[in-house]
Amino acid sequence: MDLLGLRVAVGFDRKEWQECWFGFARMDTEKPSAIETRLGLEFGKHFKRTGETKYVPVAAYWESPYRGWWYETLLAIKSGQFAKDLEARLKTMREIFERARASSAPSGG
Repeated sequence: MDLLGLRVAVGFDRKEWQECWFGFARMDTEKPSAIETRLGLEFGKHFKRTGETKYVPVAAYWESPYRGWWYETLLAIKSGQFAKDLEARLKTMREIFERARASSAPSGG
């Protein structure tokens, strides 16, 4: 992913751990990745794309209970459910990235 100028990113749009998002961030905002368009299309098949910026061109808000980190989120962290959900989300994002990379690769000849 680094070679294509992207990284997985997670952040919050508001103070106090609110509006949690996840997506793919550019390593250099002046240099878009060659697969961003395809990555966005693949990502949009799984998640409702929102909150994108020039730093994070492919992103979505995390659905409940993780969009706003309240009591339910702390319970999920304590019980280990958040770790399981995060692992599943990262696996999906890797699959999305791999599909985007494969479909953006120049065909051999």
